[in-house]
Amino acid sequence: MKTIFHDDSRKDEVNEFLAQWNNGSDHIICKSSGSTGEPKAIRLSKNRMVHSSRRTIEFFKLKPGMACATGLSMDTIAGKMTLVRCLEASMDFHVLPNNNNPLHGIKTPMNMISMAPIQAIKYLEEAETTYKDSIILLGGVAVTPQQMKLLSEFFNQAYESYGMTETASHVALRKIGQGPKEPFTALEGIHFSSADGRLCIHQRGEEPFDLLTNDCVELLDEHRFLYLGRHDTTINTGGKKVQPERIEAILQGFLEAPGFVVPIPDPQYGDLIGLVLEKGCNLPQMATLKTVLEKHEIPRKYQYVEKLPTLNLAKISRKLLHQMIDPHGWKTLL
Repeated sequence: MKTIFHDDSRKDEVNEFLAQWNNGSDHIICKSSGSTGEPKAIRLSKNRMVHSSRRTIEFFKLKPGMACATGLSMDTIAGKMTLVRCLEASMDFHVLPNNNNPLHGIKTPMNMISMAPIQAIKYLEEAETTYKDSIILLGGVAVTPQQMKLLSEFFNQAYESYGMTETASHVALRKIGQGPKEPFTALEGIHFSSADGRLCIHQRGEEPFDLLTNDCVELLDEHRFLYLGRHDTTINTGGKKVQPERIEAILQGFLEAPGFVVPIPDPQYGDLIGLVLEKGCNLPQMATLKTVLEKHEIPRKYQYVEKLPTLNLAKISRKLLHQMIDPHGWKTLL
């Protein structure tokens, strides 16, 4: 593997991970993202990471000598796995800047590029066209319907990934351009089941595991599912369960900036639906909401915060967001 740095400031983080990878231990310690709670340390088998990398290599038909790049931090499982794939497939590893547009000004041919959705969108906003035909692998945060439309109009091979630190990166993919209702499809050796609406991931063969996730899904069959939202963010309002992520995705089409749905304790309904917006963002019209949401899904109150709390590259910390909410600051959405 040959490593090419497009940002010399990233040498230390790459070398630190390589030292961990080559230290003779059979595992590494990774941290979860912390988007829904405190980041937790996860002991991850290097063997599992190797098998994960081989699934991706096989799916995309990656070959020795190809160029694989990442604009993601080496603290993330996605950043680490880009490097592992390069080691396994003897590809060139290109380390891009870890900023909003890591491809800015870069013209080096790349076969595969791992990015967060916001990074790919920023690339499009700057009207650069070098990587139209490269494989674009997106992860870290869900792709919104609006982002999906923009990405599908430009990139020929963009994929949204589903996975987590515990699974050593993605276990399912869906090609962007097939519509927001297109399901995620399992990679080789992976199959799914569900328990109480939550996704269970199963791997057989070497490094077998069974993992019950906190993700609510509509399971189509043992290899395909539609993602609905997080089990730990589900809101129960008047006995009806609401997935905030579903409402947020719909609202994206009517807001200038992301809005986030949270529960508001209510003595009659248990919880009401609240909408949190960054200061200055427009309010959606109630008449419009009634045409796109079910009655029990419609936000009844809203409040503004100065700035939405981001962890990295536009991933919002729901825990920090809840801490910022003023329980007496809600206003009625008319």
